[in-house]
Amino acid sequence: MELWDLPSEWEWRQVQEVAEDTERRNPRLDPETTFRYVDISSVDNEKGAIKTDEARTIVGREAPSRARKVIKVNDVIFATTRPYLKNIALIPADLDDQVCSTGFCVLRARQGAAEPKYIYYACRSDFFINQLLPKQRGANYPAVTDGDVFDTRLPIPYPENPARSLAEQRRIVARIETLFEELREMQRLNNAIKEDTGRLMGAVLGEVFSDLVAKYECVTIKRLKQQEALSITGGGTPSTEKTEYWTGSIPWASPKDMKTWLIGDTQKHITQEAIEESSAKRVKAGSILVVVRGMILARTWPVAIARVELAINQDMKALTPCGELDERFLGYMLRALTPEVLGRVETAAHGTKRLPSDVLEALEIPLPERTVQKRIAVYLENVESEIRAMQDIQADDEQALQHVEQAILMKAFRGEL
Repeated sequence: MELWDLPSEWEWRQVQEVAEDTERRNPRLDPETTFRYVDISSVDNEKGAIKTDEARTIVGREAPSRARKVIKVNDVIFATTRPYLKNIALIPADLDDQVCSTGFCVLRARQGAAEPKYIYYACRSDFFINQLLPKQRGANYPAVTDGDVFDTRLPIPYPENPARSLAEQRRIVARIETLFEELREMQRLNNAIKEDTGRLMGAVLGEVFSDLVAKYECVTIKRLKQQEALSITGGGTPSTEKTEYWTGSIPWASPKDMKTWLIGDTQKHITQEAIEESSAKRVKAGSILVVVRGMILARTWPVAIARVELAINQDMKALTPCGELDERFLGYMLRALTPEVLGRVETAAHGTKRLPSDVLEALEIPLPERTVQKRIAVYLENVESEIRAMQDIQADDEQALQHVEQAILMKAFRGEL
């Protein structure tokens, strides 16, 4: 990576000039003494901090072979495997004199040369990581060495005047943290808006459902089935041992595919032979797909419309409207019943969640004439379209905020803050 010109009296210095490696300790030599162990999984790479509840307490005789590096408060630990993941953290006081994995390069600021937090923020910057990427070795677990990290360069203000250098580093760190706190507040606000927007469609569905219940007769799914206004189809899974069943073009939907309102394709596909020789069945385009078994029912009830003819697995049911029942209206009314459905989900003997068939068929929906159904469906489609547009804007805002953090660091280490 090409480095930039620095302000007057700033210099590019290798990490080894401002930080030193740390000592090692073999906890097995003190088998009865406990210690806290920090490994890669202990680091929250998004926050750049150690998840202290993940730093396990271990007795010396059970120490992993990689538990060797001593860490002190304010040391910077830098995971050398997949450095682009930025598993980097500053050691807090409660982990002083504990042990971390040899999978970390431990950087201890040299007294009078650098502030620990200055090194920490430099390590989390893209310009630092980009210097290391060309040095990665290994295809499956690309990694750099401790030496590579110590050879990496970072900008140091006024290195020939230690007191002035440290004062400037502290000023830069304080400015970074002030801006980061403002950024986090913006992110919290964006997340709150995102959560509110996510609940908006449910609120609209609930209001529309209540208005319709007040005006029209409600009928159960079972009654609609008896009146042949809809049919209910179960699903199945063709044998996975017969690979030839899974080379076809017929979409085969499972709960994993139930992430969108309209399903036009699926992750897996099967053949006609698979349908003929298993419990899998085709369901018509326009069918309403619902999940009736799986742990997802602990938190939500996926409902979707099949845009194409497809097959479903045994954890789902398909409700296929006939005659005067509009499929979009039926789908929206079922979605409006999500809170009720979740309250009636049962737990099977082996722990998974299930929605019994009799509970599904006992659900009641208001049933206006078809013209009203269509009008309601169009209205709800328009509302959902507007909500999706809002969510797209929020996603763009979220992505933009993620870039702001690196922009702040770049300005900081260019001497522009």
